[in-house]
Amino acid sequence: MLDETPWAKQSEILESLRDNYITSVASCHAAGKSYIAARAAIWFLLAFGPDCIVITTAPTGRQVRSILWQEIRVAAAKLRRKVPIGSKPLLTRWDMGRSFDEKWFALGFASSDYNVTAATGWHAGNVLVILDEACGMADDVIDGLIGCLHNPRTCRLLKIGNPTDPVSEFGREHQNAGGSFNISAFDTPNFTEFGITAETMEIKPGEPGNWRELMGDAELPWPMLVTPDWVDVVRKKWGQLNPLYLAKVLGQFPDDNPHGLFPMSLIERCHRKKVEPEGAGILALDVGREGDDPSVLGRRRGRHYRKIKEYRRMNLADLRQKVSKVADYIGPEEFRIDSIGIGAGPADEMRKAGYPMVFVNFSEASTKPLEYYKYRTECYFHLAEVMDDCLDLDPDDDDLTAQLAAITYGPHGQTETVLVTPKEKLKRSLGRSLDDADALAIAYAPVKPALRAQIFV
Repeated sequence: MLDETPWAKQSEILESLRDNYITSVASCHAAGKSYIAARAAIWFLLAFGPDCIVITTAPTGRQVRSILWQEIRVAAAKLRRKVPIGSKPLLTRWDMGRSFDEKWFALGFASSDYNVTAATGWHAGNVLVILDEACGMADDVIDGLIGCLHNPRTCRLLKIGNPTDPVSEFGREHQNAGGSFNISAFDTPNFTEFGITAETMEIKPGEPGNWRELMGDAELPWPMLVTPDWVDVVRKKWGQLNPLYLAKVLGQFPDDNPHGLFPMSLIERCHRKKVEPEGAGILALDVGREGDDPSVLGRRRGRHYRKIKEYRRMNLADLRQKVSKVADYIGPEEFRIDSIGIGAGPADEMRKAGYPMVFVNFSEASTKPLEYYKYRTECYFHLAEVMDDCLDLDPDDDDLTAQLAAITYGPHGQTETVLVTPKEKLKRSLGRSLDDADALAIAYAPVKPALRAQIFV
């Protein structure tokens, strides 16, 4: 009725949903997850209604309204031109029956807006629950929704998303589903059509077998899906051993590194946190080398942090002018900047301009010299404590996620102090400096009282 042809893995997912009580899909970025989840919702409504309910949820309202339900509305519009069914879908609800009270509808909501009680009580003869971006959902909400699936013969559960958190319910139970799928970017049509594999991505440009040579001038058969260009970019940016690469490219749940200071489970927990920003906050600037690493400006507002801007290929005078305009507009309670190396010049100039400055020098001695080697290590361990307690980070900031996930620690020589991975070593593995992570660490650095008294203007 829709006159559409899903690609191979999408067909397998639909067949699994037909045959299995639980289907779990750990997928790479842009593999058509929401597209196929929307088609599954429509199939279930038409195949089993009336006395049929479809419940869809995702971590945020934007993900529900603008991603999954956008796909549902698009498909419903195509369907209604051919089949006289139901009313027109609303933003997050679609009633198929003749009355509002009839149990024949689909409903979407953000899991972050619902408590356990609100997630229970949805009962009908046939019920489908779709957990979109399942890694971002709390266990109690998932348990409440599973409680609606009273009969394995007539009810179904579809869990689908990027496998970023191995200790989430999605990660723990993935292999226990009746149908479980791991979809790599290399499984998708834009790769299989041309024989592009992880190995061909490694071949240097100009050499036989390089992925660009395999594609030639041909157009992508599925331009809306993940592309070789994107994978090539993030492969160089994150590194192939980075947990984010494993999740968003290979579709695999990464193991939490025992030596990782910021395990993916912790980062994902911060992605799920919703904290209201407080006041004008603190601006934090990590200054990158001109023409090499970007400079990153972030904003701390209580336990809420977001990157404001990334500045590339900008001389120091222009950088100071740009960030000064932001500071003038925001009127921050404090402006923090790394004062070592290339950051020293802008830091001093902005202090002279009268901004409420605090200089953060990662190369200084730690305030706890028996525990940490240098202030940089102390700042990152303090950041880990803040994140573990409560910190709202941007779930769409992949660069920050990849950088945090790459940071490891270990003993410093024969001493009893600990040391986070040297910045130069991480840059070699990531292909770029830790600019985003450093800006975040600067924003939450435990500033030394004596230093604050000296330089706060």
